[in-house]
Amino acid sequence: MFEAKSILTPLANLGNNTSTAGIGEPCFVPTLAAVANAVFNAIGVRIRDLPITPDKVLAALSEAKRRA
Repeated sequence: MFEAKSILTPLANLGNNTSTAGIGEPCFVPTLAAVANAVFNAIGVRIRDLPITPDKVLAALSEAKRRA
């Protein structure tokens, strides 16, 4: 599992009309949810703890089978 860290840097382009600079951080937010939903669609069991590991998948499948 990767660790996302914030890095503060001086703005390189203060001459634009909003004085902002984007570096692509919004892509982290939906990515983990998309992976979790893909796992749910594949196995039919929702994993709610990150990182999603093979051990957690097997435990969730065993629990779902036990409850059924």
